Amino acid sequence: MTLAAQPLKIDVSEVIGERASLAATYYPARTAAPAPALLVCLPGGTYSREYWDLNIPGHPGYSFADFATENGYPVVTIDPLGTGESSQAGCELSPDRQSVV
Repeated sequence: MTLAAQPLKIDVSEVIGERASLAATYYPARTAAPAPALLVCLPGGTYSREYWDLNIPGHPGYSFADFATENGYPVVTIDPLGTGESSQAGCELSPDRQSVV
């Protein structure tokens, strides 16, 4: 039995200091063997999580999520804040910003 991709919302409000969530998708492994690892995939730049599951009509084989799950790896793809279906940050996010926790 093949399980379908499952949408997820990850609450990051406490870390960001305002109401915010990350949109994600979980793709279960399609093999019966125990998974060697869970692959967590974040796209770069302004790309959304769809980058990891490209489905181009007439051009099969572009989906990393399909490739990984067929080879026994479950995959979680995540939209970074400000992209795709994730929240838009109301505050400035930078590497030198002090944690609010």
